[in-house]
Amino acid sequence: GGELGVEGMALSSCTDGPPIPAHDVDVFEEQPHLLHETPSRKDGVDEETECMLRVYGCELIQEAGILMRIHQTAMATGQIIFHRFYFRESMKKCDVRVVAKAALLLASKIEEQPRCAG
Repeated sequence: GGELGVEGMALSSCTDGPPIPAHDVDVFEEQPHLLHETPSRKDGVDEETECMLRVYGCELIQEAGILMRIHQTAMATGQIIFHRFYFRESMKKCDVRVVAKAALLLASKIEEQPRCAG
């Protein structure tokens, strides 16, 4: 738990949760209902708010990536990481801004575009 922001979303980082299995790549094709049964929805976040926060997180990643002169490939990878994270964890528990920063940092390393986050 931490300080609450938009619609009761947590403003602290998230450190716990189940591990992400390797078969996640195909899980949405096999179980399309999971697209509508996210941890955030189970925590009471309505569809419109979740969509708005997902767009906001992706915009943060894009804007930060441009400012840091990171390649578009790394920014897109960061956005994918961001979305995948929220299929495993609730937006009420994990601050969208923190997750967006972490996703971009991880993506920049995966795509060999590391930058100082300082």
